Amino acid sequence: MNSFPLSSLLIYFPLELFGAVIVYGFLLKRRTHFAARMIIFALLSYFAVVQLLSGVWEIAGIADLTSYKTSFMMYGLLCVCIFLSMIVVVWGTCDVRFREAVYCATCAYLTEHMVYCIRILINHVSGKNLTDAGTIWYYLVHAGAYFIAYHIFVKRMISGKHYAAGAVQSLWLSLSTLFMVLVMSLVASAYEFAWIHGIYAFFCCFFVLISQVNQLKQLNLQNELNYNQQLWIKHKAQYDMSKENIDIINRKCHDLKHQVAALRQISDLEKQKEAIDSMEHSILIYDSILETGNEILDTVLTEKSLICTANNIDLNCMIDGKRLDFMDTVDLYTLFGNALDNAIEGVLKLDREENCGISILVHEKVNLIFIQVENHFRGGLQMKNGLPLTDKEDKKYHGFGLKSIIHVAEKYGGFVKIETDCQIFVLRITIPIYEKALTVQ
Repeated sequence: MNSFPLSSLLIYFPLELFGAVIVYGFLLKRRTHFAARMIIFALLSYFAVVQLLSGVWEIAGIADLTSYKTSFMMYGLLCVCIFLSMIVVVWGTCDVRFREAVYCATCAYLTEHMVYCIRILINHVSGKNLTDAGTIWYYLVHAGAYFIAYHIFVKRMISGKHYAAGAVQSLWLSLSTLFMVLVMSLVASAYEFAWIHGIYAFFCCFFVLISQVNQLKQLNLQNELNYNQQLWIKHKAQYDMSKENIDIINRKCHDLKHQVAALRQISDLEKQKEAIDSMEHSILIYDSILETGNEILDTVLTEKSLICTANNIDLNCMIDGKRLDFMDTVDLYTLFGNALDNAIEGVLKLDREENCGISILVHEKVNLIFIQVENHFRGGLQMKNGLPLTDKEDKKYHGFGLKSIIHVAEKYGGFVKIETDCQIFVLRITIPIYEKALTVQ
């Protein structure tokens, strides 16, 4: 059985793990005086570990560090202490929750051990100690591996400068990592088949990290689904409210017509004219009420038309609403509501002397429903995955409007296409007619 080189572990292992922690904490939200905190916490943590180990040696009366039993115990204690100290470093320098610090340090430990396994395999294949601590290959392997880990794991695991890790997940990951790295590597090293351990330990660490990346993807998809469900509920409530408000407007406009007729009987011509002018001005709002042949579409278009009128935006519609009768109430409201919200937002950024118009066209051709929304916009748009990138600071929920439109179109077997040309934003939605015969689940 072999003993463990504790002297080199006290120097190189903390540096290796510290380097991995820097990689995994690079994108996290930082506390003030980050660099100073990093140096202070790293030095204090390392000093505390050394003092703790020295105290253990003295209390236990350990004189021979070369024996297997002694080095086995001290190696395990050293690894645990260094790991715990890195948790403190992350928590002290980054503005994150404690469980995120545990998660970050654990992922860093997994990556450090992967690099350790790579070094073992390189040495075994070459038959030389090419990657031993302090050699040029040692630094090259670590630098290259950490660079790759940053792009494969770190950038995909952090969202909004935080790790989306729960307390149970962090605890499970840290305990399983300590068991896998410490126990298995100790046994493998003791019986001189470290290269075999290097193979399975590398893949174990790799698959654990990949599983964390996939888990984050699933979490993001679940969050997006939850958000869309809340959005659906919100749109349903908005539709109900809009329908009620427009019904009230219709009744008031109808009443005003009768009042105008009655006022014409007033003998005082001046008062009559003033009253009539006032009421006719109030009735102008009725011009914003659109009739397309589809009650749901009338509601959403009238709601957005009132917004356009208030902001001096011309809304031009050529719509055969009856062709959309097969669509669900909330789906129709979501599709046109989001499309017009995006168009209005783009037009509001224009100067008044610019073209402040929005055009909507809905027609049927060759068993297809074509929906087209056009508006002018200012500046350039960068596209990613078919969606325009935002220039807003809060990007967390950006794009959900267009994603909702895409979701509705795909739900009915259709698709969405976005074009930008000559400062005109064109949203085209195509839905097959035959889908109307199907019951959409």
